[in-house]
Amino acid sequence: MLWDRYVEEQQRASAIYWQAGGTFAPADPAMSAQLRRAHNAMKHWSDQFAFAPVYQFMYGATPWQPLIAHAILFLRYEVLFPDEWGRRWNTKRHVLQMLGRRGPTVETHDEILELVDAAMRRQQRCEDGFYARVARTLDRATIGACIAAVDRDGDDNARHRAGYIRWAIDNPGAPVSLASWRRWMEHARIASGT
Repeated sequence: MLWDRYVEEQQRASAIYWQAGGTFAPADPAMSAQLRRAHNAMKHWSDQFAFAPVYQFMYGATPWQPLIAHAILFLRYEVLFPDEWGRRWNTKRHVLQMLGRRGPTVETHDEILELVDAAMRRQQRCEDGFYARVARTLDRATIGACIAAVDRDGDDNARHRAGYIRWAIDNPGAPVSLASWRRWMEHARIASGT
């Protein structure tokens, strides 16, 4: 029932969006009001879901510290049950971006470090590159030890991901994106002569 109501409002918002010419800011005030009402209704129904705390964390709710545990649980679910996790890539990207902005709390530092470690060691999954932003917020000594362990024990792919995270930490002003990953990989190949 909740999901059906959410989908109805999402479809209504989508129809208004396209009717307005594919914009979230229609020039017509009545259409703008309709779109705002549809988005508010979507938010109302999404807040009823189990993912509501994750969405609240993602969209900048304050205080955010009580919500970080939900964001970590969301990411941990992907680690533990990747086949059941589904295709929540957009949500994952936003959660990782927000973690990259806010960083861990004292209580969650080690859990987030474990998530970064898992992302380096596993087969690459969509949006995993954003873990490099998160790694920048972690204690430099502990993330450095984690990267060193992946360098020592990981396969070639894991070592490449660890190398990129090391580069992201050493270059805090550099963007973390698919393009920067590709540039880093090209540089790594040239440096290794492969």
